Amino acid sequence: MGETYENYSVKWKPKGENSITYQTIRYLMLMYPQQEWNVYHVGAKVNALEVIYEGMKEHLEASDLVVFAYPVYTFLAPSQLHRTIAFLKEKKTKLQGKYMTQITTSKHFYDVTAHRYIEDNAMDMGMKVI
Repeated sequence: MGETYENYSVKWKPKGENSITYQTIRYLMLMYPQQEWNVYHVGAKVNALEVIYEGMKEHLEASDLVVFAYPVYTFLAPSQLHRTIAFLKEKKTKLQGKYMTQITTSKHFYDVTAHRYIEDNAMDMGMKVI
């Protein structure tokens, strides 16, 4: 498993490793231990994007699949994920041809709006949506 950047302080921290969304990812990591997994808690580390970007970029550009895992609020993906996607675009991160999928948790309130936002942005970056 990759770095989680626990050394960076944040004033506000989402549930992070205690969230249902992350526990779903942990389950997949346990089910597929032969795969290399790199986890970036951008919800908690959004203010440190400039600092963690190089390591994150290296992992993203070397990956075959990028999984966006996040809670869905009323219509939307979290603002930290919006900022991360904008940041990846600003930095021209090479994600063309990479596969992406998403895992979300919600109370089924307009999930498709958030899903579509992530899919459209992934396609803007040249990713293949599965």
